[in-house]
Amino acid sequence: MATTSRILFAGCIALASGIYAQPPARLTGRVTAEETGKPLAGVTVLATQQISSGRPVILRALTNGDGAYVIDGAPPGSYGLCIHAGTAYLDPCEWGGPVASSPGGASQEIRLRLGIRLVVKLDDASGYAANRDPKKPGSPLAVTVAGASGRERPVPLTSQGGGVYEYSYLTPPDTVLRLRVASNEFLLADASGSAIDERGYVFSVTTPSAVTPPSGRPSRRLPFTLVRFGPPPVLVPVKIRGKKSP
Repeated sequence: MATTSRILFAGCIALASGIYAQPPARLTGRVTAEETGKPLAGVTVLATQQISSGRPVILRALTNGDGAYVIDGAPPGSYGLCIHAGTAYLDPCEWGGPVASSPGGASQEIRLRLGIRLVVKLDDASGYAANRDPKKPGSPLAVTVAGASGRERPVPLTSQGGGVYEYSYLTPPDTVLRLRVASNEFLLADASGSAIDERGYVFSVTTPSAVTPPSGRPSRRLPFTLVRFGPPPVLVPVKIRGKKSP
């Protein structure tokens, strides 16, 4: 009798496992431009599932010419979708939050907004930064930007040459931002030549409305948007006026 009970119990466990175990499924959706409604081609969709133990599940796919994406083999659970759309469109994970999605659920319609590139241009006409100690790590300037949430995001150095250093970051349109500029090595000045506090300076910057970027080839009408160009950037000029005392 005991043997029969054990067999029946094991059979119930196996049956329950078969009912509740869910095979991998797929995540589907479409990415479009909010301003035009056109699909965005060649955009990277990154799906991340945070699990209680072990490494998170990270899956990715590229959108096709219709802006559609398909991610196969997604284990059961909830996923957050981040969208990496080049230099023109905002990633919802960066300014907001990830888009929720579940395998086998409804297809997601994700609309991306055009961003405004905020550029801090550091002018080093006297060559102070060029002659800095090469053993010192990092760049000559520390730049951060924050929105309404107050979370500060580091603004990376994106180009340099000819005594000019540019730090840039894609930000939302029609937004008041707090831009902080500081240096541990150099004395700074703003565009008018006025000295910036040695502890750093906080600018309040309001980004303009985003406009649809002009097509590079007006005669060729494409059914989708190529993610290459964005609206004109917001430029914040800064100058190096000397070195700090050791």
